[in-house]
Amino acid sequence: MKFEECWAPVILDDGQCLIYGPRLGRLYLLGAAAAQDRSLLQLLGLAQDQRHPGVLADLAENIACDRANLKYLPLRTPTPAMRRAYRALHGARHLLNLRTLARWVARAAGTRPAQGLSIADIGQRLHGLEKHADFGNCYPRALLSAYFCLREKLPCQLTVGVLAPTRKMHVWCTSAALLPYEPLPEHYLYQPLWRLAISP
Repeated sequence: MKFEECWAPVILDDGQCLIYGPRLGRLYLLGAAAAQDRSLLQLLGLAQDQRHPGVLADLAENIACDRANLKYLPLRTPTPAMRRAYRALHGARHLLNLRTLARWVARAAGTRPAQGLSIADIGQRLHGLEKHADFGNCYPRALLSAYFCLREKLPCQLTVGVLAPTRKMHVWCTSAALLPYEPLPEHYLYQPLWRLAISP
């Protein structure tokens, strides 16, 4: 697997910056000078040579599956292992950062055979998984989207965004400019801060 990171601050009207630090998986509000401090950025887990020169663009051009277009299709029943994985990833966000979990998920996907799933098939599986879990959350959804894509040997990108100027965050996974599954197209409201591209 190949992993490539890039990041960019979101600059607010008052000149302060919102920056995502992947080392702890936290959002930081920094002044303009602090946002240029190499030592501080390194402490947050950000490399200066990975900084995007402008605004980090959202790679998603469309959603393969959402709640509305799956409403009348038969619900996919997830395996018990996938249900456990969804719940485990949801809980793990309080213990491990997204960067670490993404690498674990990628390694796990690399050990499994491809099943010939399209991105829409992956979206239907994720929809069924969230329905059976009785809750939906972007964190396990994005990580399992990456898992299924990488298992199918499809490169993908995990993106963390912020609903500026608030501190509300969202994470999503794209492959070939598509989100496999997003219940509602809320990711369009979020400005990307950090991206991890993973290639099988």
